[in-house]
Amino acid sequence: MERALGIIAKVYMISIIIPVLNHAQALSRTLMALRKQTVKDFEIIIVDDGSSDHPAEIVKKFNDLPIHFMRWTENHGASAARNEGSRLSRGEFLLFLDADIVLHPFVLEKMTSLLAKNMNIDFVYGNFIWGNKIFKGVEFNVQKLKQKNYIPTTSLMRASAFVGFDENLKRFQDWDLWLSMCEKGSRGIWLNEIIFHAEASGPARISTWIPGFLHRIPWEKIGWMPERIQKYREAEKIIKEKHHLDSV
Repeated sequence: MERALGIIAKVYMISIIIPVLNHAQALSRTLMALRKQTVKDFEIIIVDDGSSDHPAEIVKKFNDLPIHFMRWTENHGASAARNEGSRLSRGEFLLFLDADIVLHPFVLEKMTSLLAKNMNIDFVYGNFIWGNKIFKGVEFNVQKLKQKNYIPTTSLMRASAFVGFDENLKRFQDWDLWLSMCEKGSRGIWLNEIIFHAEASGPARISTWIPGFLHRIPWEKIGWMPERIQKYREAEKIIKEKHHLDSV
């Protein structure tokens, strides 16, 4: 493991953690958006998870930002990289970004303001655009969350409430995180605004979206099921068994 740009010492309001794996081109846009944030009291922790496209070269172009960069020579997965970033963080709040996410300029200001006004709330989430599609959240409800995830990974949370990502999961790590936090008493609040947009293609894309109508098709009766749907259902079963959601 290599670590660069010094030891993290200063305490910040927000720690922004970005795992990267061959995301150098997208990372530049992500950092450009952070440069435009109206709130400046943040640090950026980038964990290079074994990239071959040299994201450190991109980081050097943003020396005006408080970036802490570390590199793993071998790939450990996004969840492990996020957890490592959280261990290095010094912020009161945590925000996990994928390297293809472009935050809108007032996001940090609005999200921190919501948490400051609602001390009984541990995380705030919003709407987002993926490709050309808008994904809109709903008012926070634990029972609805047990049925389906509506909270993106990119949500601001209190560092004290973060329980860590399950590094054994291949899918639905975000859903698992929110369920785990809620089981410990955490609650969220919805900011009904578009907070970021992300690319829908390329190596830095967020999880592949499956249109709702495909889930409603009775594949079992047809006798065949697309591989994407099959993997989705297998991953969903793992989460439901872990959190005892079969009866929900």
